[in-house]
Amino acid sequence: LAGFVLSRSLPRAHDRPLAMQIRLHRTDAGVVALRLTNDSHEDLCNLRVQINEAFYYLPPETLAPGDQLELPLHWFSKKNGKRFRREKWEVHTVRVSARLPNHQNAATSQQF
Repeated sequence: LAGFVLSRSLPRAHDRPLAMQIRLHRTDAGVVALRLTNDSHEDLCNLRVQINEAFYYLPPETLAPGDQLELPLHWFSKKNGKRFRREKWEVHTVRVSARLPNHQNAATSQQF
């Protein structure tokens, strides 16, 4: 039931392109992470970040214009709970979707 409610509350249709930079980088602590930068002029909420169409992370934060969000890769997991392990898998595609203040959905993806 929780999965059904969660899937219904997340953006599904992507009406607009999302103005966002997506980068892979190593943090000061030596952890590989995704760095998302909101390049739009709008707050982004209900973020959904997906690696290789299999691993997900749902940041609870709203991302303000110009703000960055760092997401370590080990935070991502499959729906069955299996965590992303850099030693086992490579990042090929990252897809980010979000809800805009006017309730439109937007998305972008980046190939690596």
